[in-house]
Amino acid sequence: MTRSLWTAAQAVSVLVAVALVGLLVVAPAPALTIVWDLLIPVVPLLLLLAPGVWRNLCPVSVVSQLPLVGRMGSNGRLSPEAQRRAPVIAIGLLAVIVPLRHVVFNESGPALAALTLGVLAVAAGGAFAMPGKSGWCATFCPVLPVERLYGQSAWIEAPHAHCSTCTACIQACHDLGPGRTLERLTTPEREVGGARERVLATPMGAFAAAFPGFVLGYYTVPETLAAYLVHPWVLGFAVASAALVAVAQRVSGVGTRGVVRWTAALAGGLYYWFAVPVMAGGISELAGAAPLPGSAGPIVAARAVLLGVIGAWLLVATRRDAGTGRAIHA
Repeated sequence: MTRSLWTAAQAVSVLVAVALVGLLVVAPAPALTIVWDLLIPVVPLLLLLAPGVWRNLCPVSVVSQLPLVGRMGSNGRLSPEAQRRAPVIAIGLLAVIVPLRHVVFNESGPALAALTLGVLAVAAGGAFAMPGKSGWCATFCPVLPVERLYGQSAWIEAPHAHCSTCTACIQACHDLGPGRTLERLTTPEREVGGARERVLATPMGAFAAAFPGFVLGYYTVPETLAAYLVHPWVLGFAVASAALVAVAQRVSGVGTRGVVRWTAALAGGLYYWFAVPVMAGGISELAGAAPLPGSAGPIVAARAVLLGVIGAWLLVATRRDAGTGRAIHA
């Protein structure tokens, strides 16, 4: 895919995002269905199979590069200390924003439009303050931890289609070295006190361990739960997940690389188990048809296909580790 085709696709991505923001205000019901039930559920699978495509086409990422394209960006640098703290900030933003879907963003089109415009403004502002993607997309974006967790073993490689010239804006750029994503999730496996480092040793490793529970917690929030209890509910599941993964790692002896492979697959599988009926409901709603029951054949088949793809992803990723001699077991 040539640079001009990527540019055209990026323009379409931004135009679609702008159109959806407008639709969220003037016709919130169908817009919310399109966003939450049709578009967003595609993203995790894209992150698993072709993370570079998402990184190139994400409308927030495209908008954040406009100052660089217009040669109006900063020549400053984000300090190494800020870069080390960035994953914690990104994870914190994700932990705050996602449960808010239950409280406001699943039901209020204008609120989701305001959030989208706010993120676009922050990303563009970050690009004015810091060069390249270091002001948002490569540091503080709340989707970035998920991109790194799911983007461990791409099936489809896509060339970086943003920065024509590298400005070395950040250490270990995810776009230039997607294969190094595991090093961002874990520390190098080495002996620490007579044992291999554990998955909870780094913020991104802890996120990987907690994320399956975070997904499960989000989708099991009771409809009658008070709004102020939604965050504790979801985060409680995340903490339990991290603890269970830590115990499982200690008992099994699996190293951090193997653990984050499995947690990515588990989180993806849980997501699509719950998301498939939601997607089917969204399609039925837009088509004006009666919703399918959860046991309907198309839903069962879609779940089976998606879980099969995720299982194949895990198998391929594990074989790639074995083929390159990377340690999976402690």
